Amino acid sequence: MEYRSDYSKYQCKSQVQRTYSVTVTNADGCEASTSATVNVNPLPNPTISGDLEICDGETTTLTASGGTSYVWNTGATTASINVSPNTTTTYSVTVTNADGCEASTSATVIVNPLPEITITGDTEICEGDCTKLTAESENGVIYEWSEVSEIPCQGSYYVGEQQDETIQKLYYYDGNLEYIGTLTAPNVNGIGYYCGSGADRAIYGMQRPGEDPINAVRANLVKINVETGVTEVLGEISQPMNIYGPTGVTGIFNYIADVTEDGHYLFPAMTALINPTNLKIIDYTVYLEI
Repeated sequence: MEYRSDYSKYQCKSQVQRTYSVTVTNADGCEASTSATVNVNPLPNPTISGDLEICDGETTTLTASGGTSYVWNTGATTASINVSPNTTTTYSVTVTNADGCEASTSATVIVNPLPEITITGDTEICEGDCTKLTAESENGVIYEWSEVSEIPCQGSYYVGEQQDETIQKLYYYDGNLEYIGTLTAPNVNGIGYYCGSGADRAIYGMQRPGEDPINAVRANLVKINVETGVTEVLGEISQPMNIYGPTGVTGIFNYIADVTEDGHYLFPAMTALINPTNLKIIDYTVYLEI
């Protein structure tokens, strides 16, 4: 407290309400006293909320609270501001409460860089062909593609379990064996790989029509959905006429499957008529579907 004879001046700092009194004496030696109460109002407790870590190019909303009016270092005077910094930036706000007291606080918005991405692969193909595209990024963790097929264009398909098993399963192999689904028709073998185009992507094979021995030389053409394993029997593969009667043999002699460079497939079998005396092939037919 400081007192001077020509005027009165108090300098004080307090966090509680206090009453101050003073006695004044004039030149005639007369005295008088008075007092004053100083009310100490609390400072506001400002806070800033919002997403304080964003990716480059994103916007975040910062909201100040704890007072009745707000002044940001951006010049804004609203409680909330939208900011889109391209580098890590600190934002501060001065908050005033109903008593006119002020306090300030700040928050730093961290801006993370976007991943750098490159895509490799054959970007020019013919209609019906497949291509494999690979995304590469030094700091990439999750990759999500759009407009893609779940059916691979490289690898092989296999039917597991023996023909006489009740349940046969379809597998895909490209270094690892992956189970796809259960076939819906029994006694399937001779599976060829084919990655078709559009919605008609399937593999083709042969199916023994029944369990009795005579069916060992017969075969149906089957079409297998590569996504589910659902199997469609398309019909029996025809064979040459057996001119030798009971001693002659006809049957599915071999299985052929290939895919041409332009995406067409060759399928699937060669049937033969065999001379029972010298076992020479008398007649044969190669079935191709293009």
